[in-house]
Amino acid sequence: MTESAGAQEPSIFQVLTERSLKILLAEPTERTVPEPNADFLSGNQLPRKYYGPFDPKTMVCVPLEEIDPAYKNFKTFVVIGKYGTIHRYSARNSLEVLSPLNPVRRCAIYLTTHWAFALFMTIIVVLNTISTVNNAGKVYEHSVTIIYALELLLKIMSEGLVRGPFSFLRNLWNYLDIVVLSTALVRPLKTVSLLLWSRLIKLIQLTPEIRRWFRFLSVAIWRLRPALLYTSLTIILFSLIGKLMFLGLFTRRCVNYSDYWEKFAISSNDSSMEIVSWREFAESSGNWFSDAWCLEENKDNLMQCPEEDDYECIPGIGKNPDYGLTNFDSIGGALVQTVRIIDQDYLENILNQITTASSSPTITILYFIVMFFFGTYALGTLAYAILGKHVFDFLENSLEYLPHQNHQDVEISPEQRPRYPLKNDPVLLFVQDVLKSSVWHVTMSSTILLDILALSMKHHNMSSMSSNVSKWLIRFAMGMYTIEFILKLIVDGAKKYFTTGWNLFDISLLVDMYFQLLNRKYSLILFPLRIFKLTPRWNTLHLTFKITVESLKTLWGICGLLITLGAYFSLVGMTEFGQSYLNNMHLFEGGLLPRWSFVDFVHSAMVVFRSWIGESIQVLGECLVLEEQGCIVYFATVALTGVVILMVLTIGVVFVTDKTLKSRIKRPPSILAKMFCYPYVVLKTQRESEVMPTTIYVDKKKIISCSPSPGGSQVLRGVSTFIIAVFSIVLILDDVPSENDIDVKSFSYAIDVVFTVFIFIMSGYSLVVLGIKYCITSPGWLFDIFVVLGMIVNFLYDLRPELNPYPTFCLFICIRPFQLVSRIETLEVVFRGFLNELRVLWKFVLVGVFIWLYFAILGTTMFSGAFSKCLDDEKGSLINSTVVLDRKQCLAMNHTWENSDLNFDHLGKSFISLTLIGKRNSWVSILYDSTDFNAPQMNFRREHELNNFYFFLAFFVCGIFLTANVIFGVLYNHLNKFTGFFLTKDQIKNSEKFEFRKALESWSYTKPDGNYRARVYNFVCSGHFDTGVLCIIILDLCCYAWMDAEMEFWSLDLPIAHQIRIFILFIYVMELVLKLVGWGKSYFYNGWNQFDCLVVLSSVTEMTLIEFGFSGWAIINLLRILRVLRILNFKPFISRAKTLSQYFTALKNFRLAFRNVLIFHCLVMYSYALLGVRKFGHIKFDKGIDEYFSFRTVGSSLRALFMFSSMAGVDSILPALTREENECTPDTIVGGVFHRGDCGNTFWGTVYVFSYSFFSFIAFTNLYVLLILEIIEQLKHNLKQNMRLATENAKSSNAHH
Repeated sequence: MTESAGAQEPSIFQVLTERSLKILLAEPTERTVPEPNADFLSGNQLPRKYYGPFDPKTMVCVPLEEIDPAYKNFKTFVVIGKYGTIHRYSARNSLEVLSPLNPVRRCAIYLTTHWAFALFMTIIVVLNTISTVNNAGKVYEHSVTIIYALELLLKIMSEGLVRGPFSFLRNLWNYLDIVVLSTALVRPLKTVSLLLWSRLIKLIQLTPEIRRWFRFLSVAIWRLRPALLYTSLTIILFSLIGKLMFLGLFTRRCVNYSDYWEKFAISSNDSSMEIVSWREFAESSGNWFSDAWCLEENKDNLMQCPEEDDYECIPGIGKNPDYGLTNFDSIGGALVQTVRIIDQDYLENILNQITTASSSPTITILYFIVMFFFGTYALGTLAYAILGKHVFDFLENSLEYLPHQNHQDVEISPEQRPRYPLKNDPVLLFVQDVLKSSVWHVTMSSTILLDILALSMKHHNMSSMSSNVSKWLIRFAMGMYTIEFILKLIVDGAKKYFTTGWNLFDISLLVDMYFQLLNRKYSLILFPLRIFKLTPRWNTLHLTFKITVESLKTLWGICGLLITLGAYFSLVGMTEFGQSYLNNMHLFEGGLLPRWSFVDFVHSAMVVFRSWIGESIQVLGECLVLEEQGCIVYFATVALTGVVILMVLTIGVVFVTDKTLKSRIKRPPSILAKMFCYPYVVLKTQRESEVMPTTIYVDKKKIISCSPSPGGSQVLRGVSTFIIAVFSIVLILDDVPSENDIDVKSFSYAIDVVFTVFIFIMSGYSLVVLGIKYCITSPGWLFDIFVVLGMIVNFLYDLRPELNPYPTFCLFICIRPFQLVSRIETLEVVFRGFLNELRVLWKFVLVGVFIWLYFAILGTTMFSGAFSKCLDDEKGSLINSTVVLDRKQCLAMNHTWENSDLNFDHLGKSFISLTLIGKRNSWVSILYDSTDFNAPQMNFRREHELNNFYFFLAFFVCGIFLTANVIFGVLYNHLNKFTGFFLTKDQIKNSEKFEFRKALESWSYTKPDGNYRARVYNFVCSGHFDTGVLCIIILDLCCYAWMDAEMEFWSLDLPIAHQIRIFILFIYVMELVLKLVGWGKSYFYNGWNQFDCLVVLSSVTEMTLIEFGFSGWAIINLLRILRVLRILNFKPFISRAKTLSQYFTALKNFRLAFRNVLIFHCLVMYSYALLGVRKFGHIKFDKGIDEYFSFRTVGSSLRALFMFSSMAGVDSILPALTREENECTPDTIVGGVFHRGDCGNTFWGTVYVFSYSFFSFIAFTNLYVLLILEIIEQLKHNLKQNMRLATENAKSSNAHH
């Protein structure tokens, strides 16, 4: 029966009677039955379209005849709950005596399907969990056990025990009831935490919406197997490469080898002394120069072993950092670090560690960049695309089960809706006209803005004048809010006023303001919410609020599942590891309990939360110190579960945002939108007569682009592009070390003069040739003039060095590379694309800043002046409050009373701290300060205010997760309207859709004529040969994974491993010979074959060097990396993985847009690097500023910017860039000569870091969304192809019959 038929036939819902029951049991079994109707599956909600024939008054919780013919042979009937949940039961007698119409069974069915029963059991489960955590009395436990037993008995009576379909033991969820009852009755089972807390999982069973999402996630994880396969291959590959590159990197120590030979000589001559081996001598820390790791090669840093004292850098003897967890000495350690880097878990720490210890930091940065693109980016896009397609389909189908919702009023704010008086009273009409007038709206909006200003003015050590201004502004706002309340109450009346949501919000805030006025010590978290009074008057904020509400309505089931599983994992962790932490506190630093532990439920929940935001490595290391075997399994399970659910939530919010934006009332384009040729625009740099407009059709949308025709101006354009590019590259020479080189400095100055003159001449020529009207309307020409004027002003100021022009006008030098944007079409298309995106996004970004303003005001209120503490000058550590109580006592004991760099003392500092929390940089240290603070002017007390953790939790959920996902949804909605985004006109025309599977099939060779060679050809082209070679490659990888640091540095090599590698090399050589014989010279026509040949030659070279005792491990490891990379020739299994082949097809089709955006990003990155060198190159080394990550040279500046791009390092570099004059040497002028100091600038440092971080966020978000859209398109294309093939096969089969 079709769905439409079900909606038209009222007889589909019939109450089960004795007669219909007899007919049902007597009906014969049919051979063919239709497929089950998705609308009538057990556990689903009955779609609203069936509520016409369904009578809730007489049919709720009552046995009905089967509504789906697919279950006819099962002899079943259905029961529909009050909220439409479908339950299905066997029509046979339950327990052999209770028929479906038996009063006992009907009563049991009524109870178990009623919503109140599920609510009652939910409350019981929650109370039982709380009581078990708090060790409640036995009486309560026995009472709950009886309730569980009664629930079990009712289900058995209603469903039957085992006979018939849908009976008790045939439902897997019912086994959970058995487990819960068993743990309550059998005491030994309570020691198994997984079983003990399984009662919490009953919440999933009791809530249909959560159960529905759980069922979907179970299927979705199975559908993610292509992504999991690619993830496994990527992690293994990068783990092996990292192991070969960084083996023993952190175990190197400087050992005095001369002392060893002296002791060896003495022990050799004295038979009474035991001869100490070199390994025992080297592993003794007393023979080390220091406990810091060293470098084998020459490098200018403090870790170089002193050669004059006969010290040598020896690997494989020291301990690895972070409790030994951070290492690449074994395949296990390498796997952990690879997952950590891909997940960007405390990335800045491991990046600093490796670059400091490695002799080649540039290669290290390259390794991280490659891992970011092929790991974080590739894995993220593949997983989001696969999961996104299924989540979108799931939510689309779910909308059919919900009542119809109209979003057409989403753009109309409540304040703009007309109000109707109850009667024609002149006073009411006058008041209504006042409330509807634009003057009133402007007045109230201005009042709210003044109130927000007053709230933002609050800060630490606030002056009396600022305090009075803030106080009077708040009183003025309170008076206006009171007048508004009275006027609305007059017009609407009490009943209507107090039943409107926004009015209740307003009155609660007004009451809170009066409470604060009456009691100055009174303070609530409620009062910063006053800024959200602007919501009804700000359409974008109101739209964001509507999206949030719709998201909660749509996704409350998955949110409930997240909370349930979070509580479950927290309880399991507390039970499994909590006591171990308490018993082994001496193993941790200072003998103190780690802040992230499992000692109670709150701490355990904090660990689960931190794992879900991608930070597990620190807590995992501390857990492994306890030698708990289940740590890795526990954290892996928690992290994987959290990642999948958060991905689903992200996709869900994007879905709701996209649906809401599509249903909005379309408005005419704004003036700002008309300024851009949307979306593919080329700035005019030729005569208007030489510009031929070309029309491009993209998804049936007419888009106008501009195509320049060949002409004389094209030559001028090419020459200027080349000159600007050359002059931009030359800027690399003008770094901080070159300032002391007179020749380089003079050359740089001459280059600036020549460049300025050249651009001036080019601009003048364009003005004469193209005309004044065109030039003054050309952004490219105006930008050239802007640069020229800036350079001229800069030269003029060079004549007056006492005016300190360098830091101010260096911007004109650094933005010179941007002149290429108007001359290179690829850069121009990307630039215009970003401008058009900002036209769409800026309102929602502003809303995000507004939401952050609430948390900034709240943080300033809660933590202003609270992050000061007493430090020991000698040790630099925090002094406990048991030793020093307050600031006065701290200073009296000659200690330092210091404020944290990251604090909430005023609104600016609050925004910086919130930004670093959002980037997961030093947010843990901010959390520690917030939970440790006692009171103003009082010293810290460890975890004195642990409840402040909920402030960070709320900010992560509302300020970061929800806000970012709404922006993702807006960007998805924008990019989904077009194809070929960030592509030029020629790229769109010339791009051909690539199919990876067809490319694999095209790897064919000409079959030779000879009988012998033909047999070899057939053999090497067979799938068995490819599978065998793949197995050999995997065996080769296993051999490299087998080797660890101890085997490499002390045992040199195991004979068996060496023999296996020789055997594998022999197989590689034989494979090469066979392919050459079978394929002939056509073997070299394929790129993969060329790579295979290179791998064989490098492997032979590697074995030869090892046989002759060559000690250059860097070269040998490079050759081994080439051998490991052979796994990339994945034709044998990638040809069978359809989803992966579609993914690589999407990558191939996306390559042009990716290249364009990446080139533009490199241009921006280069300009920021130049600006960093000139603006912050003189800052002294401190904290995060060192020789590797600094702004002394363009190279080190690029490395620092890479850290910003990867959401890391801001917390360590930003304080150095914003250091004020009281902590450094300021700029001075001596004898008319300007001398640069080593200070930073708070304003410019903050703008520099956060502007680049914002651009990187937008750029990489575009790359994520565009590739996800391309993958989804490939998946849909493959689905259509499969459906078409299935239809054709069905037609051919019918024709054959």
